[in-house]
Amino acid sequence: MCEDNPKYMTPSKLSGLSYFLCGQDYIGAAKTIIDETIMRENPIVAFGDHDIDEIELLDQTKYSSSSIILPAMFCYYQGVELLLKGFLYHTGKVSRIHKTEDLFDAFVDHYSGIHEAQDLIALFENHIHGMPDFILNYVKVNGIEDIHSLYSSLRYPDIIGVRNGQCYNYFSLKYPGEHFVDELTVLSQKIVLLLKHSVSLYRSIEMKL
Repeated sequence: MCEDNPKYMTPSKLSGLSYFLCGQDYIGAAKTIIDETIMRENPIVAFGDHDIDEIELLDQTKYSSSSIILPAMFCYYQGVELLLKGFLYHTGKVSRIHKTEDLFDAFVDHYSGIHEAQDLIALFENHIHGMPDFILNYVKVNGIEDIHSLYSSLRYPDIIGVRNGQCYNYFSLKYPGEHFVDELTVLSQKIVLLLKHSVSLYRSIEMKL
């Protein structure tokens, strides 16, 4: 029983729907920011026929990678974690573990035999193993080994477990390569599919209860 396993909480203390809706909100916020950055073509430089002060600089570049990539990707990864936990609620137990890889494995264990879940499983797997290049470059520069460490690095600048105040290097994330907008466009499209198939599966399992 899940009460006997310290890794799990009883579902009576949680609301799967609340986790699911909260996850949607985080991912939706990420998409809103990402789409605005795409539309503005990642304006990391301010332009004008006059001297630009700090306030105008911040206003012109507020939807650039240098300003929004950390909160946008944090919302995205946080949203995926909450979606997975929302689905796991319906298995009769909700993991205390926060590692996305472990949550995904538990999700696959329960839902792999359900036809409506196949597209969503592929999307979650792509989330873990199909990172865009601007994330892969950041991960490589900082020696980040898994999704949980990546997610943590977007929450706090200092490297957990390392003394002397050593912090992550965000330069490659804030100032990515020339294909950044194209990569964001692909990510935005994946988010649409992720939300679509998540809603479809959730409605399917709700109808079976």
